[in-house]
Amino acid sequence: MSGDLMSIAQGAVESIRPMLDVSYAVATGAAGSAVWDWVKQKLGSGSGAFAIEGVESEPANDLKWNLLAATLVDVLSQEPALAEELTHLLGGADRIQGTQTISNVGSGSKISQVMGRENQVNIS
Repeated sequence: MSGDLMSIAQGAVESIRPMLDVSYAVATGAAGSAVWDWVKQKLGSGSGAFAIEGVESEPANDLKWNLLAATLVDVLSQEPALAEELTHLLGGADRIQGTQTISNVGSGSKISQVMGRENQVNIS
């Protein structure tokens, strides 16, 4: 069950992070904002508030995001109804998950990889 909770927490972080971390170029739109509002409401006190302040003050710091995810897992494990609520909310978030691998052999090769929606690649 905790693996499922970690997936839910990571999904929440992935939908929130682009809104706060200027090093990320992709915006999540209104669904990501709704997830962030939910997280702030549910984790607004104690260690949750500390984790929220961490990502707001240092959004490029991966450790702060890991702390937020771990805090979410802790809260979700204590209150399974919240896990269902967040899972439902994440269904509307524009999340993109996956792994890409690319190999390039030789000289003069041109390679491009994209993931998501509405991407455009120009190779000249």
